Order: sequence, then C-alpha cells, then structure tokens
Amino acid sequence: GEALVLNNLGVAHIYRGQVRAAQAYYEQAVALARELGDRREEARGLMNIGNVHFNLGQMQRAVEMYKDALNLFREIEHREGDCGDHDCNERLGHPSP
Repeated sequence: GEALVLNNLGVAHIYRGQVRAAQAYYEQAVALARELGDRREEARGLMNIGNVHFNLGQMQRAVEMYKDALNLFREIEHREGDCGDHDCNERLGHPSP
C-alpha cells in the first residue's frame, strides 16, 4: 500500500545520499501505517528510521527505533523478510532467533 511506497521512497533517497529526505518519508510511512493499523509497515518504517539514526551516528536513538520495530515484528510474529527480526537483532548486538 501507500505506506510501503513511502518507505521505498525513503530507501531511494538513502541511496541518493539524502538522509533527511529519507527520514521524512519514513516518518510519513510510520504515521500512515499507524493510521491504517498496518503494523508490519509501521515496524518497517521504524526500522528504517533506526537506520537513519544509525548512519548519522545517533546510536541511542537508533537502538530505541530498532527495539520498537523488533517488538512490533514479534507482536505480529513476523520472523523473516526484508527487515525482520534478523536485522533488528543484529543491530542490537543479539543473534537472530
């Protein structure tokens, strides 16, 4: 849906080196996903926002976003995929389940 497209637009901006523009798309994706009750897309957006903070060296904020994403993925029992538990756990320094 639309939240997925917003997340993907953020990814495109990351590849272009436009981190702040990417973050804006990710935040829009999270807001829309919450409005629609799309928890998987919300988790993906939070993970992407975590990646932005990680790349900016803002580790505490990155960890907060990764934990939020990981909790959502676990709530919906999403164990695999393009940004599932594996990435979250790796960024948090834990082995994948």
